[in-house]
Amino acid sequence: MKVFMPNQDNCDRISQLLGSCEPAKSWQMLYLYTVLYITGFGAAGIRPCVSSFGADQFDERSKDYKTHLDRFFNFFYLSVTVGAIVAFTLVVYIQMEHGWGSAFGALAIAMGISNMLFFIGTPLYRHRLPGGSPLTRVAQVLVAAFRKRHAAFSSSELIGLYEVPGKHSAIKGSGKIAHTDDFRCLDKAALELKEDVINPSPWKLCTVTQVEEVKTLVRLVPIPACTIMLNVILTEFLTLSVQQAYTMNTHMGHPRGASQLQRVGIGLAVSILSVIWAGLLEFLYEEAPDAMKSIGSAYAALAGGLGCFAASILNSIIKSVTGNPKKGQPNWLAQNINTDTSTGLSRSMAMTMR
Repeated sequence: MKVFMPNQDNCDRISQLLGSCEPAKSWQMLYLYTVLYITGFGAAGIRPCVSSFGADQFDERSKDYKTHLDRFFNFFYLSVTVGAIVAFTLVVYIQMEHGWGSAFGALAIAMGISNMLFFIGTPLYRHRLPGGSPLTRVAQVLVAAFRKRHAAFSSSELIGLYEVPGKHSAIKGSGKIAHTDDFRCLDKAALELKEDVINPSPWKLCTVTQVEEVKTLVRLVPIPACTIMLNVILTEFLTLSVQQAYTMNTHMGHPRGASQLQRVGIGLAVSILSVIWAGLLEFLYEEAPDAMKSIGSAYAALAGGLGCFAASILNSIIKSVTGNPKKGQPNWLAQNINTDTSTGLSRSMAMTMR
């Protein structure tokens, strides 16, 4: 609907390069961001669950379990990479030739087909028993540990560390986890005092397994955190590639397309990224507690999101520092990147020579 779009009457390709098209109104931008964030929330529910659900299809008791799991994550990320290639080539072509409506429509049709195929196979899937909300269990541990922050491990009121009797834990679909000595402050959530026998509450007394789940999640934090800067670089690459594509000659300057050296470089880059992400997803899945596999997979997506936010902050700082709208000075990351980059570099070189 054109009501959601700014006026495009005098907005040709040259106007786009010069940044002289009529800007969107505030309510149009609000509508756009609302729709994009709703889409993001939907994707956030799918991404960590797809890889975890696929890995759940393999029997941990099988002797070939590790081999099958490795193969699954390799093929899973291969599929993601192929989908990204299609998105950056075929879908972009549809958008340039027929508009955004056709491009998003093609994606909606593809998603509808994939959903149909997924639900057709429902009777064949292997399902884990639902163990309740993992976020609720994490919150219970944190609240219980805070409420018992003054309790001593040698108190006369202490009965011991609480755990349900038997071989199975209180969490469906999860085995018991042995107690560890790390993060002793969280162990206070499992301190069973005499008053807990009279009035037990999951927000004041948690099992050892429940506490160890939270400890495991804390131990995993440094691994995806190390990939945040990598995600910043990838986000900047994708962002600046769009601006480059607006002004550059999109034909590679080689009679056979990409040169041999370019092919080597592209192959190495794709190989490195594939190994990193496939290995990261598999590691987080294997190390996460039994009833929190999707949370472990979500760590990778969270690191990607934090990298995107960090890249946005970096771009905003660069725009505010290098641009001056009052003097008509464009920032280094404006639409016409050739003019703005050369202007910015010229100023930088002049300041350096001074």
